[in-house]
Amino acid sequence: MWTPFLLSCLLYTLAIVAQPKYLIILPAELPFPSSQRVCLDLRGVEKPIRVALTLVHASSNISIYRKVVRNNWIFECSRFQVPKPAGSQEVGTVQLHISNGHYFSAKEEKQVLIRRTGTGTFIQMDKPVYRPGQTVKFRIVTLTEDFVPVNSKYSMVEIQDPNQNRIGQWLDVRPKQGIADLSFQLASELSLGTYTISVVNPKVSSTFKVEEHVLQKFDVFFEGPVQIYASDKTFPLRVCGRYHYGKAVQGTMRVTLCQKARRRPQNVSKDICREYSGQTVSKGCFTPSVSTSVFNLAPSEEDSKIYAEASLLEAGTGVQINSSSQILISRTAARAVFETPNAYYIPGVPYRGKIKLQDHHGNGMKNRKVYLVIKFMRRRLIKMYITDGNGRASFNLDTTAWNSSSVFLEGRFTLEDLTHTPWKTGISYTNAYHHLQPFHVTTKSFLDIHPLTGTLPCGLKQSVQVTFTLSRDDLGEDTSRIGFAYYVTGKAGIVVRGQRSVQVGKLNMLKGSFSIPLTFTADFTPSPSLVVYAIFPGGGITADSIRFDVALCFENEVKVGFLAKEAHPESTVQLRLQAAPGSVCAVQAVDETMFLVRPESELTSQMVYGLFPAIYRHGYPAQVEEYPDHCVQPHSTSPLLQGKPQHSFQPDIFNLFWNMGLKIFSNLAIRKPTQCSHRADRKPMMGGPPMEYKRMTEEQPQLTTQGRFHHYLPETWIWNLFSVGSNGSRSVPVTAPAAVAEWKVKTFCLAGRGFGLAPTTSLRTVQPVFVDVTLPYSVIQGETFMLKATVFNYLQQCIQIQVALAKSPDFQVELCRTCRDRECLCAEESKTFAWNMTAIQLGTLNITIRTEVLDTTPRCGDRKPLPATMRRRHILVKHLLVRPEGVLVEKSYSSILCPRGGNMVEDPVPLHLPDNVVKGSARASISISGDLMGIVLQNLDRLVQLPHGCGEQNMVLFAPIIYVLQYLEKTRQLTPEIKEKAAGLLHNGYQAQLLYKHRDGSYSVFGQQDGEGNTWLTAFVVKSFGQAKKYIYVDDKNIQDALRWLEQNQLPSGCFATKGSFFHSSIKGSVDDEISLGAYVTAALLELGQPLKGKMMQSTLHCLQQAVHNVTSIYTEAVLAYAFALAGDYETTQELLYKLEEQAIKSGRCWLLAGVMSLVHLLGLEQCTHVNCLARADKHGIC
Repeated sequence: MWTPFLLSCLLYTLAIVAQPKYLIILPAELPFPSSQRVCLDLRGVEKPIRVALTLVHASSNISIYRKVVRNNWIFECSRFQVPKPAGSQEVGTVQLHISNGHYFSAKEEKQVLIRRTGTGTFIQMDKPVYRPGQTVKFRIVTLTEDFVPVNSKYSMVEIQDPNQNRIGQWLDVRPKQGIADLSFQLASELSLGTYTISVVNPKVSSTFKVEEHVLQKFDVFFEGPVQIYASDKTFPLRVCGRYHYGKAVQGTMRVTLCQKARRRPQNVSKDICREYSGQTVSKGCFTPSVSTSVFNLAPSEEDSKIYAEASLLEAGTGVQINSSSQILISRTAARAVFETPNAYYIPGVPYRGKIKLQDHHGNGMKNRKVYLVIKFMRRRLIKMYITDGNGRASFNLDTTAWNSSSVFLEGRFTLEDLTHTPWKTGISYTNAYHHLQPFHVTTKSFLDIHPLTGTLPCGLKQSVQVTFTLSRDDLGEDTSRIGFAYYVTGKAGIVVRGQRSVQVGKLNMLKGSFSIPLTFTADFTPSPSLVVYAIFPGGGITADSIRFDVALCFENEVKVGFLAKEAHPESTVQLRLQAAPGSVCAVQAVDETMFLVRPESELTSQMVYGLFPAIYRHGYPAQVEEYPDHCVQPHSTSPLLQGKPQHSFQPDIFNLFWNMGLKIFSNLAIRKPTQCSHRADRKPMMGGPPMEYKRMTEEQPQLTTQGRFHHYLPETWIWNLFSVGSNGSRSVPVTAPAAVAEWKVKTFCLAGRGFGLAPTTSLRTVQPVFVDVTLPYSVIQGETFMLKATVFNYLQQCIQIQVALAKSPDFQVELCRTCRDRECLCAEESKTFAWNMTAIQLGTLNITIRTEVLDTTPRCGDRKPLPATMRRRHILVKHLLVRPEGVLVEKSYSSILCPRGGNMVEDPVPLHLPDNVVKGSARASISISGDLMGIVLQNLDRLVQLPHGCGEQNMVLFAPIIYVLQYLEKTRQLTPEIKEKAAGLLHNGYQAQLLYKHRDGSYSVFGQQDGEGNTWLTAFVVKSFGQAKKYIYVDDKNIQDALRWLEQNQLPSGCFATKGSFFHSSIKGSVDDEISLGAYVTAALLELGQPLKGKMMQSTLHCLQQAVHNVTSIYTEAVLAYAFALAGDYETTQELLYKLEEQAIKSGRCWLLAGVMSLVHLLGLEQCTHVNCLARADKHGIC
């Protein structure tokens, strides 16, 4: 009778002795192609044990780890090659099997996402804004997710003008060393607006603008404050003018400050405005002291903003530049802010933190009381602290009494509740709030990773400090050493792993620390995470994790610079490049204002990393998310209302690894029992990092320099490709530009090692004496205007200058008897010279200004001789566009050319100029399209979209899918991917349309809710369903039911009764009478393939035939022509076409219609070609 008892004791003893503890991790997302790590931490092994990990996917089973472990503790990682997924992505299963015979066995399965890596493409332009006649230069670069360049060819690159006309095209463009370097010459006369550069495969686009713009001479900008406090008596206002080369503008500044009254019916108050004016001082600034007494800063009917407008009138030239800004009125006296708080606390372990007090300017408030309110379990505790010299107060809270409950912390400037009654006092305070959740623990020991502050640079060694507190209850009596393990994850998966072994003593509680050295590289970015944990003999585990903010860097480290920061115009400077050996470097140097005109056009590390949103993702992909076993999904009768469990933050060990995107196999207590929340499915964010990575900061009052708005057109200095050679460095001599400006240099390099982007560097071109000319963009032939040239002297002495305008037969200059061509100019002064000019010749006018620095004379007040290098002549050439006088008249001519059998076809176009044409002003341009459908079917992928909405809306999206498929088939462009996608959308649209079917077989806008079916919509559905049968299954009964209803509603005349209403009148178009409706239904039935000799068709055609001679509507004539063409009645078709021809606008050969798109909606996109509309797409044309 002792045998069963002894056997159970033996088995229990074996289980206790031989139970190992394991923790195995691998990335939840496996990109292909790549090499990834699986890491094993196995402890307490007393007998040899087999560990096997197998990745199971569609095509095969792959062993990613297999080993017999004999050591007591094994901590190692093994690399494996990610297999190719079936399609773009595939869910695979990782199976774990651990066994040492009869003593211990464990099996687990985890799902992972095997994802095919994508590519990202960017287009870099030499500048974002161009003028007519300039050359557009751009580069196309495609990178893998590892930032390695791709040399695959681009099937087509095109440029479209603002009217979507293709004006430039390149076919089969193959990059050289990863860069496709292209350019396009703009015509001198072209449409102004936004142009688009598109790459077809991969699909990416970029835009630039073409404007007739004059370079703005200088900037006007406000320097603080952006916010004032309600109790301020005065505030300093500073408005400055700067030339784009950094020098001050001298002139008269006028500033208007207004506080606007709220526009309400019962409000009779007026805007409060004050004006200030004065001369700019030496730094080009105007600084009036503004008294706040004139404004209403207390809560009132006035706006809580002051609107500021400034205008600066340049001395000498009369050029005026305006600027505007807003100043917020703050009634927040102070605010409390928690600094870098943890989202959880460990029960029984003190919770440490910092709170900061800031005044209304954002400065720390030192030696002030700050209150910390602690709320938990219906209790409320208040602690008071005194801030230090920086306005911070540290607190250390005992968590024992919190009893593992949720805790709310509130930082307050005062215990008086002024946050909700600011209208009574005019003063409010902003409190700090923070919610804490208890961390699920199974031990009395804990870890704490100390954060590294700021953005950490790449390539610099960092030391991460880890402190720990260990309990003897967790260690056991016989433990003398404890092992800590850590992992670091980054863009490349698990990038670092390590361990620390610590000697422990006999104390009940042991405290200590160790450091982890880390050097961040491109494999870590953009947001590496570190987890540190310890496993105790009894099976307990404690851990902590942290995420770092690391600079976005690349494997190819690129540096660029100049030997000096300044250079004289047209001097030779050395551009020094350094990159990986064999790199080709693309250098862009432009006026610094380019990045202010359109900041989004600047190539930055954030932009390049943003090409791959997946690298910003944290947690598990939705396809392989894990939910607790007890999580039950709610049932819903509607598939549209069903949701899936959402991973909510649970402060436990599992969540630390989940947040790092690591799948974890373990027999340890790593997970807290959790309740699942549900949400409706959300669409993924596209084109950039997730929202959690878009850091949001509280509004901070501050005194700062506001953005300087530059409106003038930047120019390009360098746009070249340079190879650095095998040694990885090169010095390139370049000529500094003639213009005085600050030049920003952006450089990226490509090599086998990958992409690299250099930090932005700059070069300032400086000239102590130079001339600037004020010109409009264009003038009219024969117009007289004033040309002004301003000479600036930034030498520290007086000089004598002589300025002359070179003569030209293209313009006349009015002689000025009182004008002088020589002037004295002292330090930091400028003088303006003026001439009255009259433009004579059309085209581009060259204006040449010669400025010569002469020896100084006593009359100029300086006897110090000038160096020979200063006594020289400066020549400035400016260009001015001269336009013809008169009124611009445009005439167009369109035609269809149908070559047959490869023969050439000609269509002479007579160009007769009127007698009163301005000489030299005639221009001609030609636009050619390969087919009319090519004009209509732009962006085919956008036309193929999911049908939705009511009965009308659904069909308007359903029908174009068919037309796109037909067009692509005829032109042999239909790919299996597009066909599969389109078929899926057609299937959805077909099912949706059946919701709007009546029991009698007809269709209407809202289905059974409508009283009757709609004749036009039913015909439209019948025709579309018939055409869709080629691509999807359509029950023929639905078509026959609709045909039967149409036949029942045929009038004795043969036409059809007008039934039902339209929700969208634009869809209805001109189908507003019996004949036009009959023509449309007839065309629909014939397209469906109804027998021509059938009774219904014969009656219908007879009705239409009787009405042909009485029709006056252009729309009805066009539809009738199409219907009779389908019926094979070519005599009637020709008669109708002749009538249309007589009504056409001969110079454009198109018919004017009200409601242009009606025909497109009614006949379908492809039928536009049958009405012979040859005019360009504009508001007067049919197509």
